[in-house]
Amino acid sequence: AASEGRAWRLLTPVQGEPVWVADKTQSFNAWWR
Repeated sequence: AASEGRAWRLLTPVQGEPVWVADKTQSFNAWWR
């Protein structure tokens, strides 16, 4: 698979919330609950 050997992250921000892609400590609230 194309992602084999890579550590991908799923980003789930609220619309309009800034995403700092290089920041591996950024987390998001579970807004879909």
